[in-house]
Amino acid sequence: MSTDFKGQRYCDECGRTIVKAHRLFKGAEYCSSCYPRVFIPLPCARCARPTRTHRHATAEPTCRQCEQETRKCIRCERPVQQKAARLMDGRPVCGSCAPYFRQPEPCTWCGIDSIHLSRAPRLGIGEKICNTCRNKLTHRSCGTCRRYRPVAGLLPDGKPHCEACTPGAEHAHACSGCGLMLAGSGQGRCTACLNRERIVRDTAVQVLALERDWSRLAYQDFGQWLLAEQADKPHLAKLFARHFPFFARLDAAIADARALHGNGLLETFNVAELRKHVLPVRFLASYVGVALDEAAKIEQVERSRITEKLLASRRGPCAAVLKRYVGWLDEQGTPTRTIRLYLTAASQLCEGEGIGESGECNDAQLQHFLRRHPGSRASLFRWLTFGRMVLGWNLTMPPSSSSKDRLPRTVRDLSVLMTKIERVGLDQAPHGLLERVIAKAFGFPVKRFSARPWHVIERGDEIHLSDEEDTIRVPEPMWHLVKVWASRSKGPKSAQLTRAAPPRRIL
Repeated sequence: MSTDFKGQRYCDECGRTIVKAHRLFKGAEYCSSCYPRVFIPLPCARCARPTRTHRHATAEPTCRQCEQETRKCIRCERPVQQKAARLMDGRPVCGSCAPYFRQPEPCTWCGIDSIHLSRAPRLGIGEKICNTCRNKLTHRSCGTCRRYRPVAGLLPDGKPHCEACTPGAEHAHACSGCGLMLAGSGQGRCTACLNRERIVRDTAVQVLALERDWSRLAYQDFGQWLLAEQADKPHLAKLFARHFPFFARLDAAIADARALHGNGLLETFNVAELRKHVLPVRFLASYVGVALDEAAKIEQVERSRITEKLLASRRGPCAAVLKRYVGWLDEQGTPTRTIRLYLTAASQLCEGEGIGESGECNDAQLQHFLRRHPGSRASLFRWLTFGRMVLGWNLTMPPSSSSKDRLPRTVRDLSVLMTKIERVGLDQAPHGLLERVIAKAFGFPVKRFSARPWHVIERGDEIHLSDEEDTIRVPEPMWHLVKVWASRSKGPKSAQLTRAAPPRRIL
């Protein structure tokens, strides 16, 4: 439609305002005055009846009747003999394809642009929403037959049901493959029959890619083994096809199934790959008696970890030295797991301290590394031995600080607190600091100690701290500190300083 800036329609030929176009041609509108002049009379090329065609048209003239009989939808090419739902550059579009020529608009619910927007008045939805949002309200998986259908109601447990599974009027049908009765109407087959047909069909195609007879037979038997184990499993055919690369590698690497006995699988696959294909491994165990040695699996895992560590350090300056170190450990008969631990500690040392190509470090670098990684000390002894024996280093392990020489934690904490008191003076020390020292000295939590009403009692040449439950003798070096703390205590739970009469002697 051609409109001007005022919104009025006009003729594309003369420009005059019109109410209705007399003829539409390739998106242009023509008034009744311009029509006889622009569209000249000519005979139809098919039926020879008179018709009018555009004076600049290059196609053969065709009357309206013949044009409607032969025109097709520009998208699906189906005949459009009745009124077209849409015209694109003068070419017809059928009603089914018309939505594909719309401009996408956002859904009022999800905001995603879509060309399939509609209202749902019976659901109380007046705005335009996409099919996905509408289907979430009208379609769900039936709780009985598990098919995605329009919701006809809810079951007692709250799950939806379709029309064919309405309680009291349930439909059922027999599987055409095995005769098993299935919920719902129709002629659908059970999951086991569908899996069996799909696996047999896929096997017939996939075995053509295998060259050896034993691998072809093994792959076919694997499909039957899966059907016997879990025939009702959904998507079993996809699970079966997922393990085809496993048999393809066996077909390329192993000429005879007898080579699988023992640890033959470990020569073709690593442990991670065997864990990925655990079902074929279980099948081979029952098919040809494959039994993997756990020690061999652990050995391969450790070897693969050593290889990964060497590959990770291949761009570092110490790559060659670390590789020689692993070879030397192998010559010494070191267990594989121990080699991996020794290599980890040595690579961390080389990387963390920035050691050069020789791998030799000085005492300062070694001590700096051990302060950050004290647990690696035992694993570095063999690294230093390798350096002295093979590379000619003159380096020894520095002595460790023995835990026997360290003071107990309580003594160290008391020393820190007393240092703070000496720094400010006993008379100027905060009351809380004095309380922490006394609590730490006698093994009380600070909160528990401060929550009790303590009494400081002088008995001759001794001082005691006493409450309702305990009586503690105060050592002589702490007398002055306890007295200062007691003199500052206030409140109902404060410490009180009292003098007790000396005990009477009984003669």
